[in-house]
Amino acid sequence: MDRQKQQKTTGVVDLRKYRHRQRKTWLAKYGVRLDRFVANFIALHFHDDFARVSAIYQTQCREEAQLCWDYHDLRETLEEAIATTFGDQIYGELQRQFWFDERIVSRDEVMERVTSSFVLGMQATPSVRNF
Repeated sequence: MDRQKQQKTTGVVDLRKYRHRQRKTWLAKYGVRLDRFVANFIALHFHDDFARVSAIYQTQCREEAQLCWDYHDLRETLEEAIATTFGDQIYGELQRQFWFDERIVSRDEVMERVTSSFVLGMQATPSVRNF
């Protein structure tokens, strides 16, 4: 008997597949709401856009006599700064939302979404107040 048939007959649940399916279902239901929440948070708390932050970073690199600047380093620095400054606040606010499930979306993933949304700008994620 092959392994797949054996799993079906013995009732063994593949936890990885279950979690993936659960996450996919949750994101289909609440993913847009999460993106809107992140976009609204950025609109309320971030006073500069990515272009300005990038320009400041590049100027600082030139002042430190670096030959070039690295986008990945900028993004990592930005994500670390966002997590340090706003990490507890945004994750705490998300945890108070009835639709948010911290078992599915980790703090690190939220920080990545905030960073991505900030880098891509407000046009990438709709800023609608009714989340």
